[in-house]
Amino acid sequence: MLFDGRRTLPQLLHARSLLSQEDTTDRHLLAVLCGILHGNHPHDAKQSRTLSISMPNTFSMSPNYIEKYVRKHHLRKIPFDVFALLDRRLKHLHRDDPPPTKGLASRLDARHVDTWLQHGSVSLIISSPPYLRVVRYGKYNWIRLWLLQESVQEVDKRLRVEATDTRLSLSDQLKFPAYCEFLEATLSSCQKLLRPGGTCVLVIGDVDTPDGEHINLAWEAWKHLRKTSSLKLAEIIEDSLESSGKVTRIWGSRKGNATKTDRILVLSNPGGKRHRPKRPSTVLATLLH
Repeated sequence: MLFDGRRTLPQLLHARSLLSQEDTTDRHLLAVLCGILHGNHPHDAKQSRTLSISMPNTFSMSPNYIEKYVRKHHLRKIPFDVFALLDRRLKHLHRDDPPPTKGLASRLDARHVDTWLQHGSVSLIISSPPYLRVVRYGKYNWIRLWLLQESVQEVDKRLRVEATDTRLSLSDQLKFPAYCEFLEATLSSCQKLLRPGGTCVLVIGDVDTPDGEHINLAWEAWKHLRKTSSLKLAEIIEDSLESSGKVTRIWGSRKGNATKTDRILVLSNPGGKRHRPKRPSTVLATLLH
């Protein structure tokens, strides 16, 4: 349904069977392959940088939706060469020289991010917490998860499972009180990493409830967070999103409570004894999952 069965699908299956997530080079190749696995074609499909039928890039639409969409628009599967497109994308990503400094990456619970880096060593944290009751991360990535040989159900289950040391669940479907508690625990951890004068920036999207209520989630969350956090609100910046440029426009009348406005919550760390870290100050970008 998604990939040409003469060339593209056999090549994907071959790569899928050989690439190991335990190997750093293979992980990089898998990540790049996930990025070109599906997406929109240009007018000249031969110039496409993605491997599937033409479809939205960010979300993996449901199999039933895709089947109907293919039939309605008479889409055809093109025999793309997986390895040629992967090679082209790798050359594009590595077109510049490596940066002069190296970054760090870790997979861990953001509520315990303070266990990863030295306290007082971070000057800036930039993050986008999960949108409240909008995106199911496993369900809407089922095509990429197929490539990674991961179960959609297990991924969403892991996001909902309760952590061992708290009743908060790691879920994109949290209700508002639990969502605030999640942010409260995360901010507490982040603050330990911030140096005095450091800044924490959170992008939090507004929410429209099923009954039509519009919630300024950033402000409502901050009214709760300011009671327990010693971080200070510097400003909230509004970033309106044009629906014509959003991936959720593909849902049409069924887009529901998709975010129309992002708000950038800018928080500062005012005090504490100035700490001289052994390492240079760090910018920490995290998804807070």
